Amino acid sequence: MSEHEHAAPSPELLEALGEFLAVRRRAWRSLVIGLVVAIVAGLVSLGSYGSADAAAQADPTGGGQTYYVLWGAVTFGLLKAGRAARALFQIRKALKP
Repeated sequence: MSEHEHAAPSPELLEALGEFLAVRRRAWRSLVIGLVVAIVAGLVSLGSYGSADAAAQADPTGGGQTYYVLWGAVTFGLLKAGRAARALFQIRKALKP
């Protein structure tokens, strides 16, 4: 075989590469979705708190105002992002010689 000739990759190798790329793509997608969910839930929680704080300051009787913290959504987003980051680190570790 000369310098410019290359053997064709086997179908098994191509299939494994395709699965690897699909797993990596899903991990990146999960990471982004998890972070977006956590950030949006955090911003909604901050907005709710800011609205309740403004209403409490405007209320001369000093009545308590209610605000909502979306702990479930924030937790879900962070867990999803954490699992995806772990998968990406495992992929990177597997590729190192």
